[in-house]
Amino acid sequence: MSITIELPADIEARVRAIPDLDQRVAEFLRNQAGLEEWRGRRYSPDAKAVVAGAMAEAARLREDRVSREQAFRDLREAGEQISKHL
Repeated sequence: MSITIELPADIEARVRAIPDLDQRVAEFLRNQAGLEEWRGRRYSPDAKAVVAGAMAEAARLREDRVSREQAFRDLREAGEQISKHL
């Protein structure tokens, strides 16, 4: 794979002096790919589904013009109702 990037002139001049730049960039990209793979495995499909549902609910609340304050009041009330049954 070959990647071409445009660098600002001041950076380009400085990085030309790095003798093993290609190896360093390859190592950096290898580490970044590993990090992205880890991020993908970090949360279970169930957790990702919960987040997607919460984001959809937040979008619905915005469309319904529910204020942030009202949303927090509703959340607090739901928590109180749940706590009564514990």
